[in-house]
Amino acid sequence: MAGKLEGLCDPFQDNPTDRATQAGQLRGLQVRMSKKLRNHDEVVFEQLRNPEMVKAYLDVALEEYEQDGDIAFFLEALRNVVEAREGKTHLAEKTGLNRQNLYRVLSPEGNPELRTISLILHNLGYRLSVQPIQS
Repeated sequence: MAGKLEGLCDPFQDNPTDRATQAGQLRGLQVRMSKKLRNHDEVVFEQLRNPEMVKAYLDVALEEYEQDGDIAFFLEALRNVVEAREGKTHLAEKTGLNRQNLYRVLSPEGNPELRTISLILHNLGYRLSVQPIQS
């Protein structure tokens, strides 16, 4: 912060022009400081409204699952997509799944069946697919 204040006029000077300049500089600093910073989740959720970004995001999550066998990362990615796109309650209504069941399925401890994952993806506008492993 000190670096931003260094260019300001000396507040102890008795020059009205300098004080007006200083006031203008401080107002500019306040405007820059008052801009809202967004947290990580807000930025991710904004990006997950883009269908191509969702595809890439879920592809990476599946690749991670393929490498380490830990489904929690994929479920977290799927949960983030659901929250960014429409929310769990709305998705539960669309899929016909019990809302509590959907919360449990998408939790880190969830152990969903393939048909449940397929149903969720389908209602988000995606589907499972099989691809050859590239060497």
